[in-house]
Amino acid sequence: MHRFPAFVPRGEFRYDKVIHWYPGHMANARVKMEKRFKFIDFVVEVRDARAPFTSASYQFTRQIPKDIKRLIVLNKVDLVSEKLAHRAQEIIEDAGFPCVLTSASTNRGTAKVHEWAVKHIRPDYKTIGIWVMVCGVPNAGKSTVINSLKRLAFAAAKYGRPGNQIVKDVRRTESAVGILPGVTKDVGFFQISNKPRIYCIDTPGITLKK
Repeated sequence: MHRFPAFVPRGEFRYDKVIHWYPGHMANARVKMEKRFKFIDFVVEVRDARAPFTSASYQFTRQIPKDIKRLIVLNKVDLVSEKLAHRAQEIIEDAGFPCVLTSASTNRGTAKVHEWAVKHIRPDYKTIGIWVMVCGVPNAGKSTVINSLKRLAFAAAKYGRPGNQIVKDVRRTESAVGILPGVTKDVGFFQISNKPRIYCIDTPGITLKK
């Protein structure tokens, strides 16, 4: 006897409608982000390690000028096996993109983002510092990565040598985060550290238009 005798299976599956989520704030943010290309030194693309390829921001990253470097961050590696995370990292690096693994919610691995920036980026003017744009799909952890970088900077200042100026005049303000997508709805910026001087441009998650 069937547990659900009134159940009737669907006879056909129709695909006459395209289901997508692309609210107005995403379109507005994308325009602002593209206008800021001329001010940034590199882009950090944050992806979800559980979906390292389908969580890529292909439509947006195609618009990044070729002279701007891109670092791919596979975030939330604590939710996948170490073997799968490293395999995904290898595939991305074999495609020609530098990649680091992070679990930003626990500050794991985000120091590698800072190290990569200091090693590979040479700003035109030291007084202006390094400017990085953080992009990705909704809920990949972009704001969490920024907050983690800032927390690590303040920790380095606290436990570093006396008199260091790592976070001199840097506010503790953090980017808003949440379990639901779409918390960040506009483009903003946060100073991460003073020495070296690094600024992050936080952006809303951008999905595919269709």
